[in-house]
Amino acid sequence: MRVAVVSTMLAIRASVRLGYTPGRDYRYIEINRMLRRMHPGVVNRTIAAIQELGGSVEVGEGNDLLSINGELTASIVIARCHETSTGSPRWKIRFDTGQRPDITVVVRMAPGNEEPFDYYLLPRVEVSQALLRLKEDNGIFWDAYRFDTLERFFQLTARISIRSAA
Repeated sequence: MRVAVVSTMLAIRASVRLGYTPGRDYRYIEINRMLRRMHPGVVNRTIAAIQELGGSVEVGEGNDLLSINGELTASIVIARCHETSTGSPRWKIRFDTGQRPDITVVVRMAPGNEEPFDYYLLPRVEVSQALLRLKEDNGIFWDAYRFDTLERFFQLTARISIRSAA
């Protein structure tokens, strides 16, 4: 599939250089590639933050499914921001429904797709479809899972020692 995407992008670039204007905006292909390259760094920073709080993380082989403290599984999804013709941001979030993590951490990218806009911590029970479409504001049903930072997620994964009562 990557060969087809690269071939498509090369063909589009060559056509544009020859003066052809495609009827569709193909920048999303480049943005998707950039976000795929960004994903490992996001996963690694998340793992490091969990470990700094005393947690342990094992990464599934070939699927980036995080097993945290032997108690909880999480998946990290980066959602590309695209803007409507009126400039309103929209996100299509694609889930790997085969993994079924306890929590899916969705990183919604800001317009321009260079930095996070916000985060959703979606429990397994809410991720029943392979695709979720979000606007900037989505009502209490979805926005109850929305956070400005990942602090709440890290609080869930932190290890706290409990002294025995004597």
